[in-house]
Amino acid sequence: MTRARLTQATIRRGAVALAAVLLVLSAAFLGYNHHRGSRYAEAVRLAEAGDTTAAYEIFTGLAGYSDAKERAAGLVEKDPALPYRKAAKGDLVTFGSFEQDGDELNGPEPIQWIVLERFGDRLLVLSADVLDGRQYNHVPFQDVTWADSDLRAWMNGDFFDAAFTPAQQGIIPSVLNDNADQSITGAAGGAPTQDRVFALSEQESVIYLSTSAARSDIGAAPASQAAASGTLSVSEEGTADWWLRSPGTYPFAAQYVDAAGTPAPQRRERRRALRGAPGPVDRLRRGRRRRAMTRAFALRLVPLKNLRAHPVRAAIILILALAQAACVFGGLVALDGMRAELSLAQRRLGADLVVYPTSCLNKVDKKSVTMLGTPALCDQPRSALSRMGANEDIAAVSYQLTIADQTHGDDPLWVVGYDPATDFVISPWIAEGEGVSPQVGTVAVGSAVPLTDAGDVTIFGRQWPVGAHLEATGTSLDAAVFVSMDTLSQVIAASTQAGVDTYASLNPAEDYTVALVRVANPADVQAVTEWINLYVRKVSAVRSDLTVATTASDIRAHRTVVLGVLGAAWLILLAALMLAQLTLMNERRHEIYVWRSIGASRRVIARVLTVESLLVHVVGALAGVLVGACVLPLVGDAPALAALASPGRSVPLAALTVALLVGAGVVGTRLALARVSRGAQGNKLAPI
Repeated sequence: MTRARLTQATIRRGAVALAAVLLVLSAAFLGYNHHRGSRYAEAVRLAEAGDTTAAYEIFTGLAGYSDAKERAAGLVEKDPALPYRKAAKGDLVTFGSFEQDGDELNGPEPIQWIVLERFGDRLLVLSADVLDGRQYNHVPFQDVTWADSDLRAWMNGDFFDAAFTPAQQGIIPSVLNDNADQSITGAAGGAPTQDRVFALSEQESVIYLSTSAARSDIGAAPASQAAASGTLSVSEEGTADWWLRSPGTYPFAAQYVDAAGTPAPQRRERRRALRGAPGPVDRLRRGRRRRAMTRAFALRLVPLKNLRAHPVRAAIILILALAQAACVFGGLVALDGMRAELSLAQRRLGADLVVYPTSCLNKVDKKSVTMLGTPALCDQPRSALSRMGANEDIAAVSYQLTIADQTHGDDPLWVVGYDPATDFVISPWIAEGEGVSPQVGTVAVGSAVPLTDAGDVTIFGRQWPVGAHLEATGTSLDAAVFVSMDTLSQVIAASTQAGVDTYASLNPAEDYTVALVRVANPADVQAVTEWINLYVRKVSAVRSDLTVATTASDIRAHRTVVLGVLGAAWLILLAALMLAQLTLMNERRHEIYVWRSIGASRRVIARVLTVESLLVHVVGALAGVLVGACVLPLVGDAPALAALASPGRSVPLAALTVALLVGAGVVGTRLALARVSRGAQGNKLAPI
């Protein structure tokens, strides 16, 4: 009966779960926490061994895991240059802070810098945006060089003090700048200077702005909101001129880079954008940013404009992402419900073997023996089982002591005493929930036990309040009452008062009717059974019959099959999404050619398309989770609904669904882009 009920339940749950996708999700779910814990332990070990660079990278990559963030901050506090030790030319780094958004109430914003060059263990960096509008020299037509300019004094004075903390200032060395004369007219460049923050020179602008891509990506610098809100002249594209430190055509002028990113020969005292370059900083961190093409067409707006311009293409990916997320979330919730139910079903199978006094087993119908404990009128001191403690294969033992109230007619009312602290057989059947047990003086009743109008049960002429109920087991235990050993002592006292002396000599703390045994390794059940029958006197051990063992095996096999089918379904849906992305990306070849023809680098294109994919998949995944949550109640799967109604179970599953769907979508986009880009290698003109 138990097996039939379990089979029917698992088939029904499996039918729901087969519509979901789980192989990748399951692998990620199982390995995620283990991987993060291993990485955290490795970082701690590296930090203790003195390899702070590797430890910092791991701690920062662990996000909010444990105290990884605090440990990373602690390492940086001891070594401010630590976050920047693996920066490379072309990377974008964050260092210092300066008012940029025009709102002083929210404090200064982090400054982003482009790594222009690496010099051994030092980096030359240039601010990614123009930060302020400053005059090179405040006196018109006065001969001036970098050494005595107002701009140099401000950069190495007020700006240096405002933008960098003392710890950050400590890793910005003072460098010697050889200020060369103007390359064409010979205007004097002035004396060499020791600078910690400086503008680039004419020669450096030639080196770093020699190509059209460099002039677009590095030279054309967007002005910050704070700089643009003043008297600074800003182009329609949102970019501004910025100073070089080298002299212009005349001694009273200085060179500059125009708003398009092209170096120009001179500029007089006109107010000009500041684009500072700190002296080579001890190593900064990775991450590169391209310049804005226009203020209205800034890179951050391109993905949204693409989506609005191609709604059908976006809708296709959105619907696929939504369908996948709905299936994945629904499958995860259904599988979580199935997991909980199958786990409960396995626990409800009872003990691996039961041990009766040999004289008692002869009084029990062996066909009716269950692994939950079969009531019988016999007992024996527990000391007879003391030798079982020597068998290391025995993981747990729980005792039951049974008596019977014969005043209820032909069928006795069985009263089973058990210890809730060691029990692993009765608890899974408690309808109020596993772990609930009757308090002292109350009873738990089987599903077939008759109750009074007041909801009590009569035992030996006394009314006992019901503290818990058992679900139907399909065994003789349905007509039994279950009490703690302390309550059993009270029941025995009540039987004596009712004139029944049969149980007066029983000691619930020392006697037993049946011992229920759990074996550490299920494969050793037969061996443990034989060992008890051979070495423990006056007892007989009976192991699970073939039906119960087969049921447990069926449960495990069914779970494996469901996981396999769900995994295959997930791979099919994932392949469909990848194919759709590749097909749609092939249709965007012309668009990519146009991007390349106007000078956009592959990194810029990849960034735009990645953000576009991220937006679509985030919206699709969130919508899919909501759809899955709305559809599940219509299925009527009680275990799945229980999992859905529990935030502690459903919210992590929803987050996992969104993370994996977004991750898979972005990876698919990058792979499709890489495939299409290979076809566009070297071709930067749109085909006609």
